[in-house]
Amino acid sequence: MFVLLMAPEEAEFFAGRLGIGEQYRVVTSEAGLRDAVENGAVRLISFCQELIVPPPILLGLKGQCFNFHPGPPELPGRHPALRALEGRSTTFGVTFHTMAEKVDTGPIHAVRRFALQVPSSIHEIEILAYRASLELVAELAPVLADVHAIFPTSNEVWAGFHTST
Repeated sequence: MFVLLMAPEEAEFFAGRLGIGEQYRVVTSEAGLRDAVENGAVRLISFCQELIVPPPILLGLKGQCFNFHPGPPELPGRHPALRALEGRSTTFGVTFHTMAEKVDTGPIHAVRRFALQVPSSIHEIEILAYRASLELVAELAPVLADVHAIFPTSNEVWAGFHTST
């Protein structure tokens, strides 16, 4: 069973792209995650979520846990679009990675970057990141659907660990 940590509408898109039929459960809370682990979930996919998956849940899953982070590796943690805007970034991106006990520190498998027109708004940056995330999902769907597949690690590295801002 796949656990999709995302809005129900997004989960429908994911399930269709992955071709997993009804072999998934949509969760939006920590309680839902715990229940999914207890019921034998084999793969967790989080998509642009604020909810941080607690380490016991990560360790309790039978399979891999992946995250689509709406920011580049240079901006781990929360609110990367705000930090990009405040830092007057000329590029932004999205990161697909394995979840680890410490947020946004797991192995990075893919990054998609794009140019920002200065000045951008947070809303514009978030829309561009969302679109880039959906493109990345479409590209990775066949491998994401295979619970035995091993994702190669990219040469990208996280800039550091951020818990707030």
